[in-house]
Amino acid sequence: MTNEAIEAAALLPCPFCGGDATPDYSNIEGEAAYHFHCQNGDCPAWPNVQGYTEAEAIAAWNTRAAAPALMAEGARLERERIVDWLKSCPHPVAITIRAAIEAGEHLPATIVKEHRSADDAGHLPRAD
Repeated sequence: MTNEAIEAAALLPCPFCGGDATPDYSNIEGEAAYHFHCQNGDCPAWPNVQGYTEAEAIAAWNTRAAAPALMAEGARLERERIVDWLKSCPHPVAITIRAAIEAGEHLPATIVKEHRSADDAGHLPRAD
């Protein structure tokens, strides 16, 4: 299937972030597989589905995206729960993360960045 044919197949957006799907093909030891994955590098889940045919892979991708509104609502509620918890935490890293979240930054990327910053500064215990 060409890229035009894939686009005509009406791929649904990523159920986790709304990003577009990227097609891929692999052939390992004579076994062909068609893949679709989210092309958004900031996607919290970066889903990847496959099938023996492109039609099968497209059906798998679109099945994953069956309830994006419900998943988005779950993500919103989880974000609110985390922000509420961070409001009660006096640690400087928690305060920085809370401010980043309230500014609309991507939560996992913010946590990783702040964790690395605290680790580099020697604020986190080492498991040596």
